[in-house]
Amino acid sequence: MKLIYSLLFIFCGLAITSAQKTYTVQGTVQDFHDKTMLENAVVKIGEFSTRTDKTGKFSFKQIPAGQYKLVAKHPDCNDYAENVGVTQDVHLTITLEHHVNEIQSVTVHGNHKSNGSMVVKTLDRSEIEKNSTENLGNLLKNISGVSGLKTGNNIVKPVIHGLYGSRISIVNNGVRMAEQEWGVEHAPNIDVNNFQHIDVIKGA
Repeated sequence: MKLIYSLLFIFCGLAITSAQKTYTVQGTVQDFHDKTMLENAVVKIGEFSTRTDKTGKFSFKQIPAGQYKLVAKHPDCNDYAENVGVTQDVHLTITLEHHVNEIQSVTVHGNHKSNGSMVVKTLDRSEIEKNSTENLGNLLKNISGVSGLKTGNNIVKPVIHGLYGSRISIVNNGVRMAEQEWGVEHAPNIDVNNFQHIDVIKGA
């Protein structure tokens, strides 16, 4: 009987130790498109809640083992949710995608007055054919005042007098190209060989 009682006490002690075991759940929250770390995002796991720091990091300590629903939120982003099983220390990388709030259409009427500062530079067909293997960003660097922001072997965003991305409008046969709104890793998806000429308008 003493041996049985001793074994029971040992098993009970192991069960209590296991029940008290806790783990750390940590990770980062970043933008889906350009991988920018998001500060002040709200992260919840079960009944616990915290916010990310300036580097997009969050951490929960002493989380008991179990199954939890993890939710991450940030202004102007779609909410993120997943089920997380905690049986050991967990590290997560969470990506949130920004969404555009829809508003009612607004029509603006006015008269454009030229200030005389608008400059148009044109690359004709012969110039395009000489540089047929180049992408748009590299091709436009042949124009004075235009440079390129290079983030990869073939990823170049045009830069005009220090402006790039959404500050520059690229129009292809009357259709505005959306790639300029995305991160620096997205170059304009345009084949320069499809055009007879390319116009760069400064000061428009």
